[in-house]
Amino acid sequence: MIRILLGMTLLYAQVDAGGPGEVSAKVTAAKPEAAETLTFPDEVIGASPRWGHLQDVTKRYAGSSTIKMDVEKTVTLAMLGREKKFAGELFLKKERARLELQSKEISENKSLFILGATHAWAVTESKGQKTQVYKKKLSGADSAERLVSSLLSGTIEWDKVFKLESVKTEKSNELVTLQPKNQDFEYSKVALKIDYKDLKIQEIQLWDALENQTVYRMSDVRFNKSLAEKLFQYTPPKDVSVVEVQ
Repeated sequence: MIRILLGMTLLYAQVDAGGPGEVSAKVTAAKPEAAETLTFPDEVIGASPRWGHLQDVTKRYAGSSTIKMDVEKTVTLAMLGREKKFAGELFLKKERARLELQSKEISENKSLFILGATHAWAVTESKGQKTQVYKKKLSGADSAERLVSSLLSGTIEWDKVFKLESVKTEKSNELVTLQPKNQDFEYSKVALKIDYKDLKIQEIQLWDALENQTVYRMSDVRFNKSLAEKLFQYTPPKDVSVVEVQ
């Protein structure tokens, strides 16, 4: 289910915090003083044993029927010097996902993202404004939403989608920094912070070309818990207009 998580964040960025087009991605990570940094040239991508730790984590997620976790999301808009924080839960089942978030600053500001069998839904509620609903039909294995799905479902072939840039290691944690091979990819760089002893993803970090930053922090990850099918279904209210996203 690793591919689901990353793909989901890519689609969600189109409608995040105010509608399509808002950019929210760049990632930085604290550099530990004693950390070991490894950088890999193109010709050895996928050959390093360090890549194998990420593969091991991927296998664990792929072998789980469901995953439930708490999520904290931080968006930093570089040019505005503004930061927005959200907290909520993420539910994953096969190639479906549900992400519920609430603003830490304004409790009335909420968002819901559902990656279903045939469509993706993004719903935003803001204080003093009408509820906004966005709908996107899922099609094609190379679409952003399917990429998310593959990342979290564990079906992604890392060395075919990304170039391994570097790995920073401290104790049992690794920050694996990747560059997309496809120049049309939504983000210019992706990083995953993993605990390779517990085989869990702790953070997904995203950069964009405008130096914006989005960080998803995961905690209390629970595997193979029963999740109702209705979590991955959505019916918009009758009095709400639905915007079709291409």
